[in-house]
Amino acid sequence: MVGAENGELETALHEACREGEVEVMAALMAAIGGEGVVGKVNCRGESVLFVACERGKVEVVKVLIGFQLLLVHELDASMCSIHVAAAAGHIGKAPK
Repeated sequence: MVGAENGELETALHEACREGEVEVMAALMAAIGGEGVVGKVNCRGESVLFVACERGKVEVVKVLIGFQLLLVHELDASMCSIHVAAAAGHIGKAPK
């Protein structure tokens, strides 16, 4: 069930990242196997990094940014995660 998709092709990991649930995200990634699941995109081509950036979930982004596979999805996208974060008004300085 951890890898089950909804009608929009999203897994529970998409929702955990969208809502900023770092602990839930970590548990889901551990259960599924990390790298493979973070690369899953929804029906709009949005990765878990994208949905976290869109909502300004900085703590989630800090974890996800370490997965290079996520950045591959950004190469052909019309709007990348950084752009969506800025467009949503999340323009503050990122913590170190």
